[in-house]
Amino acid sequence: MSKHQLLDSQAGFYYGTKIGDDKSSYNIAEYVEINHTLDIARMKRAIHRVVSQTPTLHVLFDEDNGTPYQYPVTANISVEWVDLSQSGNDMATAIELMEADAKRPFSLNAAPLFRQKIIRLGEKRFLWYFCSHHLLLDGYGTYLLIHQVAQAYRGPDTTTARRTGDRCLAQG
Repeated sequence: MSKHQLLDSQAGFYYGTKIGDDKSSYNIAEYVEINHTLDIARMKRAIHRVVSQTPTLHVLFDEDNGTPYQYPVTANISVEWVDLSQSGNDMATAIELMEADAKRPFSLNAAPLFRQKIIRLGEKRFLWYFCSHHLLLDGYGTYLLIHQVAQAYRGPDTTTARRTGDRCLAQG
């Protein structure tokens, strides 16, 4: 397994996670509200295509003789389906669900270091929720990921997404 040194910006997040009391404090969570008919299978394909072609999402972190490294891995890409359309207070329930998920820590040496859900709130109302460790993406990287998934969903099913970076180089 090839290993790569952490970027300077990653080292702070790595050590902060290792020694900090709140292991979820470096989680970045976002959601996108989708207010129209959604082809769930097509959305999942778009997500899978973009996420599989984003190398920054396919790493884990470990130490060798006390020095932290990142290792490329093949991460399992899953999209959890949650149907809250019959819950009554769907958006409040979704917010609670996403907030609880964002507080769940990631194990830095177990892939994947991201989680996602498609949440159905109604017939034409959905949320796509994505949470990752800050070691993988920053706010702008998350924006790029969301934008690329939207492009992949709207484009032909065979569209290849652009790579957002290699070895976490998209970090700011």
